[in-house]
Amino acid sequence: MQYRALATRIGAKIGAKRRTLILLVAIAPLAFLLFFVGERCILIAKSVCILYSGPRDQPLPVRMATAFFSGPVTIRDFQLPGSAGPIRTRIFAPSNRPDAPMVVVVPGMTPHGVDDPHLMALGNRMAAFGFQVVAPEIASQRHFLMRRDALATIGDAVLWAAAKQGRPVPLYGFSFSGGLVLAAASQPAYAQHVSLVFCVSGYNDLPRLGNYYIRNIEVAPDGSGTNLPPFYTGRLLIAMQHMDEIVPLSEVDLMQRLTEDALELRPDFQQRDLAPLPPDQRNLFLDVEYARTATIRHNLYQLMKTHAVEFVAISPRAQLAGIKAPVYLLHGPVDDVTPLAEAEWNVQDMPKGVPLHYFVSRWMGHAAVGPPASIWTRLELGNYVASVLSASGMH
Repeated sequence: MQYRALATRIGAKIGAKRRTLILLVAIAPLAFLLFFVGERCILIAKSVCILYSGPRDQPLPVRMATAFFSGPVTIRDFQLPGSAGPIRTRIFAPSNRPDAPMVVVVPGMTPHGVDDPHLMALGNRMAAFGFQVVAPEIASQRHFLMRRDALATIGDAVLWAAAKQGRPVPLYGFSFSGGLVLAAASQPAYAQHVSLVFCVSGYNDLPRLGNYYIRNIEVAPDGSGTNLPPFYTGRLLIAMQHMDEIVPLSEVDLMQRLTEDALELRPDFQQRDLAPLPPDQRNLFLDVEYARTATIRHNLYQLMKTHAVEFVAISPRAQLAGIKAPVYLLHGPVDDVTPLAEAEWNVQDMPKGVPLHYFVSRWMGHAAVGPPASIWTRLELGNYVASVLSASGMH
């Protein structure tokens, strides 16, 4: 009887262990799935917070998530040794993670350089979430100039960061710099030091883009055109490159100053800059801004033709054959600064064998989120950016 009771107890223990083992085997895949889905959800949440970074009002959930995930940030400026001289550079870094992965981030055209409020917000948030952000200042872009030396500035920053990390580094570019980072990452001297390229609202071909600004015509690879009028500063940007070829020499200095202020999108531009001018100078500026006269249109066309070699030299279209790193292209469907067709041309010209991740989001305007979008659309974009961040080293 005692032996039977003992056997019953032993059998019960074995049965319990067996049931526990069966239960563990059953729930292990679920636990595994939840762990990684949870990791992905966190990464998507961080991505949405980064997308919202900038000098704008942010929803309460974004502010709460940012506060929850953020760590302390250290910001420092230094002179990065460049091939053509020192480069003013700003680094945003997690204060408690000296080994954090580096990302080279190149802002778009801005007179503020690395002091640009959008870059400051983006750099702070990326660093708070675990990246070291290396932001080189492109001197020519502070004056809205499109120059080939920008490629060397970007390349020097890549070489410096890659040497510091001991491995290739991600390269991000926004707006005009979106096209520049594609061109820079295609250069033989830099290609092997870039681990991925993230191009947001970037261009493919500057001569084609200039034609869009002047003639309101942009043709996609499939032959379709756009009926979206270009942003009103597009013609000013072209004129700014060589203003002495657009207006009389006696007016060049004034027109350059006015154009820089207009391109900065100053809210008081009309009242502060234009209103006090004599009618003839005010009308000249408006002629350039809207290409209102045959003479100005001719001069703009001639500028694009005369300096075509300069513009092609910094266009991805002429460079992409040399790119090696995976490319992430993000664009909005309604972009009047860099039309969607430019992204489609980048897709068309991408060499076979280069991993390409192309995404068009209705939540994207030009180089930033903004248009009305559903929660699902926002999460879709968050998931896409999460892939970029994950590939860049964020976990």
